[in-house]
Amino acid sequence: MVLLDRSGNIVDQSTIDFSKISANNFPYTVRQEPGPWNALGEVKFIFPNKHSVYLHDTPSKNLFSRANRTFSHGCIRTQYPLDLAEVLLQGSDWNRNKINELIASKETKRVFPENKIDVFLLYWTTGLMDTDKIFYLPDVYDRDSPILELLNQKVKSVRVKDF
Repeated sequence: MVLLDRSGNIVDQSTIDFSKISANNFPYTVRQEPGPWNALGEVKFIFPNKHSVYLHDTPSKNLFSRANRTFSHGCIRTQYPLDLAEVLLQGSDWNRNKINELIASKETKRVFPENKIDVFLLYWTTGLMDTDKIFYLPDVYDRDSPILELLNQKVKSVRVKDF
């Protein structure tokens, strides 16, 4: 972890008098440095959204083998981030070797795909298996309740001309 000042510069922590710092007076940002143990892993995929949700790698690869994988704080862990990076960067000079070299350098760099890519995130708590059986998953974000409430409301009649 490093401390950054308001200009984004790394601050030498030995120069700080922490007795003068409090929760209400903390003029720094704490940032975890890049590397294999970073909570976001070695690669993250930022896409525009108002919730600051993005796809990212993880150092906890063992979590992908679990049936319940709700360990995130809102972002989406990606099991094969380097494969995804390779696909997203097709058509550019960013091949797998160049991606690996950047990761090994521990340098943080924003890389943009050549073409615009649409991102659709779907939250499904039920679906149809290949065996034609319906499956249900836990609604960990409690998004089904408001929809079910609306679906259970009495329907009022409307006229087509009202639209």
